[in-house]
Amino acid sequence: MDVVETVEVGVTDLDGPADAEADALLDLFAVGIHAVLPDLDGGLAGFASRLARAGVVRPVSRAPGAARTSVRLDVRFTVPDLPDGGKMELKGQLCLTVGDRSIIVTPASVLRGNALRSLRERLTDVGPKGLDGNDNVVGAREGDRGRLLRLQLRDVELAFDAFLAALRSAALMPGDAPLSCELRLWSCEICRDITESDAPSLVASLRNMRPPDAAVFRSRFFVTSTAEEIVGNLPAVTWNEGHRRGKVESKIYAKRADLLRLEVKALDRAAVKRLLGRSDDAQIVTPLSGRTIAALLARVAEAAQDRLDVMWEFRQYATTVQEDRVHFLGSLAPLLRVINPPTGRGGRPISDETRTLAYRAIETLIQLGSFSAVSVRRDNPVRQALDEMADDAEGGLVTRGGRHGSIYVVRPEYAKAREAAAVMLAPSPNATGVTAPAHRDEGATSEDIEEQERGHSL
Repeated sequence: MDVVETVEVGVTDLDGPADAEADALLDLFAVGIHAVLPDLDGGLAGFASRLARAGVVRPVSRAPGAARTSVRLDVRFTVPDLPDGGKMELKGQLCLTVGDRSIIVTPASVLRGNALRSLRERLTDVGPKGLDGNDNVVGAREGDRGRLLRLQLRDVELAFDAFLAALRSAALMPGDAPLSCELRLWSCEICRDITESDAPSLVASLRNMRPPDAAVFRSRFFVTSTAEEIVGNLPAVTWNEGHRRGKVESKIYAKRADLLRLEVKALDRAAVKRLLGRSDDAQIVTPLSGRTIAALLARVAEAAQDRLDVMWEFRQYATTVQEDRVHFLGSLAPLLRVINPPTGRGGRPISDETRTLAYRAIETLIQLGSFSAVSVRRDNPVRQALDEMADDAEGGLVTRGGRHGSIYVVRPEYAKAREAAAVMLAPSPNATGVTAPAHRDEGATSEDIEEQERGHSL
């Protein structure tokens, strides 16, 4: 019989999912499966029929014939009656081929789970669905995420134990028979939801910032929807470290109007390896059980914590810069009054040349952080406005250039705010990394949108 080779991945140093300690929750995950099962009766047709009767796969309209050597089955396996009334659904595909007196579940097979959706079904006071129309949300749960993560991992353990038992049963194997099987973690999403009074507006402000660890930073839009219709677009910011392979993506978006989601996404096996910091492959060894699968997911959740903390610090930093930016732009009011004098102002009218100079002063201060007024007379309204800004303790400028003070420089405490304002006011969308709103088919369902936005989900 064919043999599946396995490689040790070091899950033994984690006692089990019950020991997981992470301030985060498990969202979507995808596990690749490769197994070799004895062909004791009926070939592919008998095996597929038994899987369908057990509720592991969707029944096929026509059973594979005796000459058929391969088949793909859609997995829709619901594990009910988990503790506390929970249930978990595994979806995906089983790709089967005939081997030497065996049935092979090929490495193209995949099982996907939505751990947050499963958790939502067992909790109360979870609030409405997300702005994307999806139900993978349970609220902020601050202070309780560690316990809920362990609950999720227990459900994963029980679900995969039930799935592996169904495989053995369909292959007519004794329940305690060793299973020649290998599972690899293909992708995983770990998240932390934060209470935010106006999450969409906060994310919109983050579009003009750049995290310090971001080699690639972009702002894009995702579709908001209800059960009846697509409503509109909301911004999300994503970034990664610029690796050509194995990109681990950080993402911030408004899951709900009152909920900010911080999300770490490892969307392929290379990204899972990078997140775990391992040189070998992310896979699980025989003897296989749901416990070892849950233990690996626990490792991923713990590995994602540092990135989630960085995302939280970026949110805090960006909020501070946003407030400073408002103050900085407000400090430019004297120059704005030169451009658009208040009603009833007396004195000489403002010339077009003076207005142009005021525009240039504002643009130069924002873009470069300084403006030279060496050639500008002291009685010029622009020079007077600059002096007013420099003399005001709350103003945004200081003077340089000796006793004449002809060079006006943005105060050091406003440096980051000025940079953020420069990005915000950049004329080209490409300067901010902003991409156009994503287009969606008019007939796209909420689940279709979920698949497109996540890779496997949003």
